[in-house]
Order: sequence, then C-alpha cells, then structure tokens
Amino acid sequence: MQTSDFSNYYAFGRCSTGGYKFTSDKDWGATFNLGLGEETTPAEGWAVAGTLVNGSSNNIMPAETGLYWHHVNLPELTFESYLVTTLGVIGDCTPGGWDASTALTPSADGLVWEGDVEFGASGSFKIRANDNWAVNLGGTLDNLWQDGANINTPGAGVKHVVLDLSVYPYTLTIQ
Repeated sequence: MQTSDFSNYYAFGRCSTGGYKFTSDKDWGATFNLGLGEETTPAEGWAVAGTLVNGSSNNIMPAETGLYWHHVNLPELTFESYLVTTLGVIGDCTPGGWDASTALTPSADGLVWEGDVEFGASGSFKIRANDNWAVNLGGTLDNLWQDGANINTPGAGVKHVVLDLSVYPYTLTIQ
C-alpha cells in the first residue's frame, strides 16, 4: 500500500464476493486484522465503504469480484473500495487529449493492463480508471502514485504500453 501521511493508505487489490479484510501481514494473527464494523453509504463512484474494527470476524463483502482501488484511513478506521472496470492513458500527448482515455486491456486477473497508444511528440499523460479522475496514476514510469505528477511523452508514434499493478511500486513499461 502507498501512503504519504501514514494515516491514509491506498492500493489496488483483486477482491471476490467471498469477502476480504485489511491486514498488516499475511496472517490472521497480524497486529492489524481489520474487518467490517458497519457498512456505510459510499461516496459517489465508490463500490463499498464503511468502518473497520480490529479483530472483527466480519468480512467486507463487495457486490462483484474484480479489481478494486482501496483507501483505508487508519486513525479513523474507515475504508472505501472502488471497483475498477477500465484503465486508460489520457493526456495532451494522446489522441483524445485530456477529455478521453485510450483504453488498455486487462489480463485475466486484472493486474496487468496493456495496449497500443499513439503518443504525440510533446505533452504529458496519466493513467486513469473508469474514465474519471477518482483514481489516476502519475509520477514516474517505475513508481506510479495516486494523483502523481503528469508523465512526459515517450515521443511521437504508436507505443506498446504495459501497466503492472501486480507488485508495488506500480510500473508502466513503454516499448
């Protein structure tokens, strides 16, 4: 998970309708084993939200299996999970400018996304989810970050883009 303030943590994760929890280790005896306290009404665009209780036996139950972007606030013990159905490249160096993403295609597990993108000779771009700005990645190709800085164009032409969300830091390879 990524954090810039050690209060708010963010990460992609593949979740199933069987439920999930947030833990500090891959063990149910972890220091933090955060299960659902009570479900709350999520903010617009978010799939599920609620309070967390350390040691709770209640799993968080999403409505559908898929790739989620998670936000956990540890001091407040709250969470929001956002179902990611699309990821795309957007920017003033792409055909759609800052108005339309060029869609990437997911792997079977939804953790690697790729596609061919036409880039211009100048400008910058980002990766965004679901054709809106709730989840957008920028920064550097070897360390993508939520709300990170725009990334400079790799140069004019059609390039093959591979976004890897399977390990952190998230990376983008352009060939």
